[in-house]
Amino acid sequence: MIRHPSNYWFTSLIGFFYQYGIGTAIDSQMAFKFFNLAAANEIFDTTSNSSSLRKLYNINKEIGIIALANMYLYGLGVEKNIIKAIQIYLKLADKGSPIALNTLAFCYSNGLGVEKNEEKAFELYLKSAEKGNLVAQINVGICYKDGAGITKDEAKGFQWFIKSALAGNIGSMCNVGYCYENGIGVGKDEKEGFKWYLKAAENEHNMSQGNVGNCYKNGGIKMDQVKAFEWYKKAAENFFANSQFMLGFCFYEGYGTKRDIVKAIYWLNKAKENGDPDANELLEEIASNLM
Repeated sequence: MIRHPSNYWFTSLIGFFYQYGIGTAIDSQMAFKFFNLAAANEIFDTTSNSSSLRKLYNINKEIGIIALANMYLYGLGVEKNIIKAIQIYLKLADKGSPIALNTLAFCYSNGLGVEKNEEKAFELYLKSAEKGNLVAQINVGICYKDGAGITKDEAKGFQWFIKSALAGNIGSMCNVGYCYENGIGVGKDEKEGFKWYLKAAENEHNMSQGNVGNCYKNGGIKMDQVKAFEWYKKAAENFFANSQFMLGFCFYEGYGTKRDIVKAIYWLNKAKENGDPDANELLEEIASNLM
């Protein structure tokens, strides 16, 4: 890149590496620099009119612009400027970017830099979803399920969840599992719910890992204390607060594992630190029993 400053093919990827510390130390300012390069610079290619290369350039540029706006939105590597972030999202959304449409919808849904407007948020989510954005498809499903910005329609919500899940979105697989487990927008089928939870859990989705543990503990599949414990442990180690609580509970009660008060306290404290509402009560119970 130093020798060929006009050929910024992978600047957004390099920015991503700096942002998350992949192969280098986390450096938000360097991430901002490379996202800015991706957003602002053109590639000069006099030797090829390849559509694949043009597509690579466009993807690099789009990701760079979105990442740049995100850094302005959250004040990462640059002074926080929500208005500027919104302006960038709007400009890219006007060009039809599915990512920008979804992000702008999120801003309208939460009143970030714009007046909160759930109807506008739904409209933008839908535009993005119809362009194939899998995250937007989840968001459309949530809007229909909850009646946010659109008339509540759980069946339509489920249809969008399953569409996204079948296209490979792991988070949506969890939503499909939840719908089947609870009969939301589809006939109740706990075994089918378990199947979808397991599919997402095997792809490291921490909430789904916890839900698989719940199924083994509470039913929906043949109950198995050891398997419940194993899945709670996976989810807890994957930073899911509720499963950190459940793992602490398992160690405290000897559920699916040997009783271990020290490990129980460790995991309950982890759950408490991560905002689980039940962890403190069980910690107090353990403390009172130790006195």
